[in-house]
Amino acid sequence: MYQIGGSSKVPWIVRACVRQVELRGIDCVGIYRLCGSYEKLMRLKKELDACVLLEFNEDLISVDNIPDINVITGLLKQFFLDLPEPLFTGELQDMFIDAINVQIDSDPDGNANLMLSILDCLPKNNLVVLSFLMDHLKRIVQHEQFNKMDSLAIGDIFGPLLLCPSLAEVPDVAAPSSRQQIKKSFRLREAVDLAKQSRVITYLLDIWPAD
Repeated sequence: MYQIGGSSKVPWIVRACVRQVELRGIDCVGIYRLCGSYEKLMRLKKELDACVLLEFNEDLISVDNIPDINVITGLLKQFFLDLPEPLFTGELQDMFIDAINVQIDSDPDGNANLMLSILDCLPKNNLVVLSFLMDHLKRIVQHEQFNKMDSLAIGDIFGPLLLCPSLAEVPDVAAPSSRQQIKKSFRLREAVDLAKQSRVITYLLDIWPAD
């Protein structure tokens, strides 16, 4: 949908994971819902972190090295989870959710235009990555007949990953006990927002154009 900067602006790990999923996992039942070995995921992440100062070798996540595609999908999800700020930036999150809440059944075009106008407010780099990811997730949904993953299922998975605020946003306070209490409240708020976050991604997938 958005052609801003091209896929070269997308982090190499995102591009590499998407390539692997579309090569060998797009028809796998439960793709992105199922989890691979956490131990293998952490070991792979450590190896890839070492590539920051070296040239990335995609053989590290090839089928020969990582035969379980669920480890690759776990790596991609971990990437978005580890971002210091969610892809849908904090100051715009309420706007995305409000756009879902005020939708008018008789005006689908207006609903879509409102959501897309908010997307345009994202930082350019975020928009490039999001567009690349949404193109990929749309292709996943198009293979629902085989992988059993519709837009609702993908929304449930990626909503919390792309819209959840980071714990880095928790205010730093002097007393550790106070900070822990803030974290508990923070996580409670997240739990309440999960359904709303999922609806945003589900709706975007439903209106996102196919290739």
